Amino acid sequence: MTPGGFPFAALVQGTDGNFYGTTASGGSGDVGTVFKITPSGTLTTLHSFEGYPTDGAAPGIGALVQAADGNFYGTTRYGGAHNGCIETCGTVFKITPQGAETTLYSFSCPPPDCPGGFSPAGGLVQGTDGNFYGTTQYGGDTNDCPYGCGTVFNITAEGILTTLYVFHVTDGSYPVTSLVQATDGNFYGTTTEGGGADAGTLFRITAQ
Repeated sequence: MTPGGFPFAALVQGTDGNFYGTTASGGSGDVGTVFKITPSGTLTTLHSFEGYPTDGAAPGIGALVQAADGNFYGTTRYGGAHNGCIETCGTVFKITPQGAETTLYSFSCPPPDCPGGFSPAGGLVQGTDGNFYGTTQYGGDTNDCPYGCGTVFNITAEGILTTLYVFHVTDGSYPVTSLVQATDGNFYGTTTEGGGADAGTLFRITAQ
């Protein structure tokens, strides 16, 4: 496979001792890759994204997460089965350490707005309940933001997604980074805009 380019996201070290990451472009589809690299620098491209309509495209700044089942989970900002967003709507995917990739969920944008969100820029975090939690940069209430202010969601390992919260300008907009689950069981994150000064917010959301 053709190596990728522009690795915006951080690496994660797998339980096998190797490092795993993504690139935002390159690969056989020229829309990003998932790769493995050994501590000595030997790189293997595990998957080349192909984009709409069968696959994701352009992983964002969120790192992969290795789940309790040993597989890696991540997001792409574009691609997926639905072609009704600014570009295409983005995906949540699973990939084994050997490189078998599965699209678990394709975000969509039904009119008149995108209540379920789209374009997840950040990565996922696996909660203590076994589900994955993340954010979308856009979608939700388009009355406050032109393409919606973003959402918080959870998704099961089987691909069942639930929108937990829709942002509004008053409490934050356009989240782009991953959430963190704290010792109190709640999730904490940031938005890049919105709030009283329209300069971003820090927020807390309970697990549901």
